[in-house]
Order: sequence, then C-alpha cells, then structure tokens
Amino acid sequence: MEIELLTTKEVSKLFKVEESTVRTWLNRNKIPESAIFKLPDTKKGTTRFIKSKLEDWISGCL
Repeated sequence: MEIELLTTKEVSKLFKVEESTVRTWLNRNKIPESAIFKLPDTKKGTTRFIKSKLEDWISGCL
C-alpha cells in the first residue's frame, strides 16, 4: 500500500482554503494526529499530511 503525503500547500488546495488556515488547524490540533507525518531529521520539523487520513477525517471517519 502506497501512502501519499501532501504538503501544506497541497492540503490547502484539496480543502480549498488558504495555507494559513491549514497551519492554524495544525497549530490548534484540529487535524487528527494520525493524519500528520513529521519528517525525521529536519531542523524545522517539516510536516506532511497523509492524504487518506485527511479524507477519512473530512468524511467523518476519524
């Protein structure tokens, strides 16, 4: 099974919101932790989002 990871920009396009909205959701813990993937060994703590988990969240399955 292949896991598709999305950037903040891609998530904003998927949900048709501003990138700042996605960052706010992330900072306020509105996005389920199971949908968040922190890239290892990055100084900035780069975050990616698991597309299938985001789709489950938005459809009410998470």
